[in-house]
Amino acid sequence: MPVGSGSIIYASFLVLIERLFLHLPLLPARLSCGPLLDIVDIGDEYIEQQQYADAVTHYEIIIRGILDNYHTFVRWHAYEGDLDEVIKDCMEGLGKCLLGERYDAANG
Repeated sequence: MPVGSGSIIYASFLVLIERLFLHLPLLPARLSCGPLLDIVDIGDEYIEQQQYADAVTHYEIIIRGILDNYHTFVRWHAYEGDLDEVIKDCMEGLGKCLLGERYDAANG
């Protein structure tokens, strides 16, 4: 099912990430980004299925959620290294999407 920016799935993931940020202060710093990394895994599954546009949108949702809620995270966890890992994983996924699209265009 597509997760384009106008879809209900897109909106649902944005709400989910916002709610995660509400609960992150309750988690120890070392566990705080685990739920976000679980959501990143969904984008990785889109890549495995060669649904690159959906994967890109999914990573966009995660990054947008982080940017919109970053202030709440830093207030509770001065060391945001775990959050950096989430962003790094999203960026790696986006790179795979670009390579996949380029490969498909060249061989398509």
